[in-house]
Amino acid sequence: YINSLYVIGPFPNPDRVNLRRKFAPESVVDLDATYIGKNGKTIAWQFEQARSSVSRWGKPNRAAIVPRSAEEYGIWYAYTEVFVDAECDLWIAVGSDDRSDLWVNDMKVWSSGNELKAWNIVEGYRKVHFRKGRNQILVRVENGWYSLGWSLCVSTGPEKPSL
Repeated sequence: YINSLYVIGPFPNPDRVNLRRKFAPESVVDLDATYIGKNGKTIAWQFEQARSSVSRWGKPNRAAIVPRSAEEYGIWYAYTEVFVDAECDLWIAVGSDDRSDLWVNDMKVWSSGNELKAWNIVEGYRKVHFRKGRNQILVRVENGWYSLGWSLCVSTGPEKPSL
């Protein structure tokens, strides 16, 4: 699982009116940039790591990313890079609470539905092409009400991951 990312947010999303609005990080990722976010507050990219917890089945959960700035009715972006030794196609598993989009090297590879839902580590699977060397990953996550979280797992082999 991807456990370290840079996160920025929340951008405003009152009553979920900005589900399709593109904010600055979708055009360019500048980890030194600051923006005006929700409630006129200045926001900046922050380094975040997955927080270990225990799932409802009593198993360790180390995959979910929950930003320190989590709150209702906002939009967050997360950025990370994955390095691979050779060009290849790998399976990914995506999960989010609530709506999410994911790009690998500027190509959209995942969009969830608009419904309000709980985080599920295996919400969606995709086989994604990774190029040799550095691969840029950008995630957009929208939170309606209650909790916020997302995850991205990348298979280290050609098989679909079983999580």
